[in-house]
Amino acid sequence: MYGQNNSRTGISGFFVPEKNSLNIGFTSFDLHCRLASREKFALDYGLRFIGATTGRRGGYFAFGYFSELILRPTKRFQPGFNAALLAGGGASAPDNDGWMTQGTLFTQYQFKSGLGLRAGLNYAFVSGGDISGFSPLLGLNWKLRTVSNFDSLT
Repeated sequence: MYGQNNSRTGISGFFVPEKNSLNIGFTSFDLHCRLASREKFALDYGLRFIGATTGRRGGYFAFGYFSELILRPTKRFQPGFNAALLAGGGASAPDNDGWMTQGTLFTQYQFKSGLGLRAGLNYAFVSGGDISGFSPLLGLNWKLRTVSNFDSLT
């Protein structure tokens, strides 16, 4: 499909342990763009916003970049990995800064309609170490179709 770019957006949720056996619930919103696609893998990049929706630090948020590698992108079941580097803060940010690193191993089922369901194992670390650990991740993503015609710009 020459001239067409398939972008994706998605939402995910995960819980991360805090010090003193508390949990914080995050909701993540992503905007994916395809950087490269081959038969055996696809490489995406994009923007990610994460907001804490539950827990003692319910006001924490972070915004940044992520990259994602999806294996077998033409199949229904697609394993993959993503990593993110984010910065933020909010009233409940630990240690008054708030940078965050995140990595996820996942598998997703891609429907013909473009809808994808995702489940995986997430690791998140927030500066200072007050929020860090492994947790399950559940997500949903869908296609956004954009059309670009660079030839018409010249």
